[in-house]
Amino acid sequence: MDPLRTVIVRYLRAHPGAYCVECIAAAIRRPLSKVTMSVLGRTDISTVLTVPGECLACRRDRMLARAA
Repeated sequence: MDPLRTVIVRYLRAHPGAYCVECIAAAIRRPLSKVTMSVLGRTDISTVLTVPGECLACRRDRMLARAA
């Protein structure tokens, strides 16, 4: 697992629920483009799941990520 993916998975495991990539990027202080590619462009789905819904942080309807 790449280092950014590890940071994302740790964040999602520490914060139960589903979050949009914008809120994840802001929370872990990493570039949005890199977080987006790591979450949405992934090949390993065993650690992070994507689901449609409302982000727990910003309350916008988005595609969300949550820990598997």
